[in-house]
Amino acid sequence: MCPVCGGSGRVSRWLEVGDVAGRLCPAGRDFARFERMKRTLTRLWDADRVSVVVCASCRLGFTNPLVEGDAEFYSILHERVGYPTDRWEFARAREFVSRLNRSARVLDVGAGAGDFLNSIDGKHDRFAIEASESLRAMLRSKGIRALGSFDETRVETTGESSERFDLITMFHVIQYFSDPVSMLTKLKSALGSGGRLMLSVPNADAVGSPDDLVSPPHPLTRWNRVAIERAFERAGLKIESIEFIPQPVSSLMWAAHAGTRARIARNPRGISARVDAMKGGLVRNNLLKMLGLFHLPKVLLGARSRVYRSQLLLTGTV
Repeated sequence: MCPVCGGSGRVSRWLEVGDVAGRLCPAGRDFARFERMKRTLTRLWDADRVSVVVCASCRLGFTNPLVEGDAEFYSILHERVGYPTDRWEFARAREFVSRLNRSARVLDVGAGAGDFLNSIDGKHDRFAIEASESLRAMLRSKGIRALGSFDETRVETTGESSERFDLITMFHVIQYFSDPVSMLTKLKSALGSGGRLMLSVPNADAVGSPDDLVSPPHPLTRWNRVAIERAFERAGLKIESIEFIPQPVSSLMWAAHAGTRARIARNPRGISARVDAMKGGLVRNNLLKMLGLFHLPKVLLGARSRVYRSQLLLTGTV
């Protein structure tokens, strides 16, 4: 059953646990880590494979079973993972906070290393929800109140003047939740008067397809405009604006690098995998960037226009 609209769908493909573990943790680079990820996925799924389903109604792509990654999964994943340190949508969120002309309460869901929260003025009351224990420790060292789940925000803010937030952000996070509508409903309940929820998500209508899921539970779902609008509607959120995110060069290179990672997973004995397994960080990283250039023509063909339509930014209100 579709987690957004409740509709039915068709199975478009099956994913084997070894293939998924190989994409997340290439065996050639660290075989022990690959084996730990493989065991963790088998435990989460209680099976050695999962199916990818596309909803016939809203065209959301999702996996069956819909099982989120737990603390063990993310502790393994985050041993070696990197994300862009800045995003176009960060600026949109900062603009909203600056217009308040006062100290704001800001919650970032799936905060990672805290790049967005670090980019706003420290006078604001900054909260983060992050599944990884190691990343939570890093966030706390930066003066950010880091929590493991949404429910902890209620405990953390007890006794303060307000438990509600002026701004809640979810940048490339909704696709990791097994029940996205329930999470959006919780976030709606935490918004204060005049508060905003800002959410960005990859757009399957622009690049790839709804069943383009190759490494669940990172991510679990593949979104399009119809599905995300329906999710907001079911959660009782009013959509204030929808924007397509402009295309920086860094996004193109990030997508090209993803192509290299996919090649490493498909062929753990190939040239790309051998480069990835090198111990010299600087040399290895530069060679991987060069290999990513081979995927750049395909990425450019998918860009379609000067506007990079592979991401959507929605702003919602109560």
